[in-house]
Amino acid sequence: MEGTLEFQLENPIEVHSDGQVIKETFVTLFAPSFENRSLCRKIKQLFFRAATQHASKSQGTDKNDLEVEDDAPGEKMAPSDYLNAMYGSEQSIDEIMATFEKLLISGVCKVGGSIELTTPLLRQIGFQDIEKLFGEYTSRFLVQL
Repeated sequence: MEGTLEFQLENPIEVHSDGQVIKETFVTLFAPSFENRSLCRKIKQLFFRAATQHASKSQGTDKNDLEVEDDAPGEKMAPSDYLNAMYGSEQSIDEIMATFEKLLISGVCKVGGSIELTTPLLRQIGFQDIEKLFGEYTSRFLVQL
C-alpha cells in the first residue's frame, strides 16, 4: 500500500494562496496515521457491519432471485462498490459520511497537494466528488477486499 493517492476533482474548488484565488483540481489523500485511528476504526466497523448484514440477508435467498453477478475469482471490489455497500445497508449513511468528512479534515487530505483541507474547503467539494473520495480512500487505505 502506497502512502498517498492523488484524486482529480470533477468540480474545482477555490483556495486562497499568497493573496490570490486559485482553482484547484485535485486533492492528495494520505494514509491514516496514529492520530486518525479512531475515525478509521469507526469507518471500518460500519463497513464490516454493512457487509455482514448483506451476507446474512443473502443467506437463505434463492440464488435465482438474486440479480447480482458473481465476481470473478480474485477480482477486487471497485472503489464505487464500497459506498454502494454502505448505501445498501441499514447503517446510517449520514453517520458514515460525517465520520469520513471528519477524517478528511484531520490531516489526511491536502488540496492541490499542499493546502490542509479545512471545513470551509470541504464544503466546496461536490457531492459526487465526496462520494468518490470515500470509495477511493476506503479501498486504498482502510479495507482491501
